[in-house]
Amino acid sequence: MSDKNKRPDHYGTLGVAKDASSDDIRKAYRRLALKHHPDRNPGDAAAEARFKELATAYQVLSDDEKRAEYDLSDPLDGFGRGGFRGAPDARSPNVRHGVWRGASAVDRANLQDMLDAMLRASGSPYSHSRSVRGGDVRVRERLTLKDVMGGGRCEVTASVACAACDATGMRSTRRACDFCSGSGRRADASRQFTSACPACQGSGSTMGACGACAGVGTVPRKVMVKCPAGIDTGQWLRVPGLGLPGRNGGSPGDLFVDITVTSHERFDRDGDDLHTCVEISITKAALGGAIELELLDGSVLTARVRPGAQGREELSIEGQGVPRIDGRGRGSLYILLRVVVPRNLSPRAEELLRELDREL
Repeated sequence: MSDKNKRPDHYGTLGVAKDASSDDIRKAYRRLALKHHPDRNPGDAAAEARFKELATAYQVLSDDEKRAEYDLSDPLDGFGRGGFRGAPDARSPNVRHGVWRGASAVDRANLQDMLDAMLRASGSPYSHSRSVRGGDVRVRERLTLKDVMGGGRCEVTASVACAACDATGMRSTRRACDFCSGSGRRADASRQFTSACPACQGSGSTMGACGACAGVGTVPRKVMVKCPAGIDTGQWLRVPGLGLPGRNGGSPGDLFVDITVTSHERFDRDGDDLHTCVEISITKAALGGAIELELLDGSVLTARVRPGAQGREELSIEGQGVPRIDGRGRGSLYILLRVVVPRNLSPRAEELLRELDREL
């Protein structure tokens, strides 16, 4: 088989297996298209040629009907293996699209009808009439403990439908098909019959990949997501309809936001409770009194230290912890007291402490 008529390996071009899912194909194309996009490789003819190959491969494999026709055109995966009586060896170079050289027009039409019926009866995902729900998108979002205390909205980056191509991944203008050079027909190796080009469905022209989204059909966009107060690391938010767009009238997928709450320099979280440490002087520990603590929302909390408080003693204040995510109140705030002993004493302070020691 000459290189001119050689069947292109679209799966190999995208680096995916023949049984790859639509999502795997989309991810592979997006990664490679961004790498070889002409805008990122100005003046690089090899990158431009590679980008065209990727666009052609994705245009075929991302369309269920085109992919089915392409798979059926595989000389190593034709109907010669299907057990049909009288069918030639599928490895024969004359096998294309499930028909073989020498068959009459009626035979070819009947066989194509048989193939279409088999695909519909089996519920094949390659049926062009089947609506497909868009894939879900997962993103990670980091929140501060202050964000968790107040709740509200957080900004995340999600993949949304490309407005430039209406999520199709194709340009709005057509150009000559690279697969058939604009003829709309493809000939077999022996040139004894031709068939409609699978890349352009016989039209001779294709839309090409959208420049705004590199043919993926989605673009990143900042969206605001409501975060309930009290959310914690490992929990996630679901936003319906903000996933990947559906196909053939299918509904869009959902956006899932995986939450990670960052640590705080003064407060540690334990479920719905908060823990912090406050330093007090030896006189405050001995005599007791009030201490002030700035909370996460900027307000100041006044707490009482009992006379004779010991080092590592802990105060417990109910209702000053993290809001419970179900809305039923808040946890507790635990304040660990740390008695600070002065290292450098003035003569007067040393005299007073010695006098206190004698008194005690």
